[in-house]
Amino acid sequence: MSHQNDHATDHPNENAAFWRSAEFDGLELLRATYFTHSFGRHIHEGFAVGVIERGAEKFFYRGEHFTAGSGTVVLVNPGEIHTGHAAGPAGWTYRMLYPSVALLETIATEITGQRQGMPFFPSPVVYDPQASARLRTLHRLLELPATHLERQCALYAAFGLLLTRYTIYNAQPKVLPADNRLIQQAVEYLRAHITENISLDTLAQWLGYSPFHFLRLFKQQTGLPPHAYQNHLRIQQAKTLLAQAVPPVQIATLLGFVDQSHFNRRFKQVVGVAPGQYHVQSH
Repeated sequence: MSHQNDHATDHPNENAAFWRSAEFDGLELLRATYFTHSFGRHIHEGFAVGVIERGAEKFFYRGEHFTAGSGTVVLVNPGEIHTGHAAGPAGWTYRMLYPSVALLETIATEITGQRQGMPFFPSPVVYDPQASARLRTLHRLLELPATHLERQCALYAAFGLLLTRYTIYNAQPKVLPADNRLIQQAVEYLRAHITENISLDTLAQWLGYSPFHFLRLFKQQTGLPPHAYQNHLRIQQAKTLLAQAVPPVQIATLLGFVDQSHFNRRFKQVVGVAPGQYHVQSH
């Protein structure tokens, strides 16, 4: 991920941060709160996909005016002239992602099993709590320390859902036989390579699936996406090491977490306390 830039704006309560994720075809991201800022008419070479977290935004798009309120998902197609400004004095807070055409074409092709052209979203504003949650998860993972596997799983979960539900051709996943033996092999691979920063591509190609379908089948059989299963294995091992009085800072490195904050965050999500607290309580 490239360096994140925080930008001051004219309004004292406005703030914006913009950064780029090199691992996903230069995926650009924006997190911002605006009150008086107004986007003039402009276009994007790729898609503009985001979730409104607070307030509401108004924008002109394809000859009409739209309002995107809190919890809604915004879907703007490439090359379409649009604007953006606050719908009222309360302003709005949102998280935006700008995936390339190639990235969404690739995912759409994997979903259907057939070569797809550029996806098209006919509705620029949709209310979908599941899609909103997945987009927020992906956005945060691209802002905070996270493994490549975590980010890949979140990427396919978020954009895969949008493509299957809201594109003009309504991309439907091809039906694949769930080979329990192969998924069990993937589980054993994760267990044997617990410290490695494995990619979704590696796991999927090893078993002969596309990343999208491997993710879907793995979750169907195990109840967890691959990154969550990997974290589960790591946390179990971390608890054992903490009980042996291994310092938390060493465990983060030993088990392949990105850094100490990444380890602390994942450990607390599962156990309910930070590693240091668990370490103290275990002795």
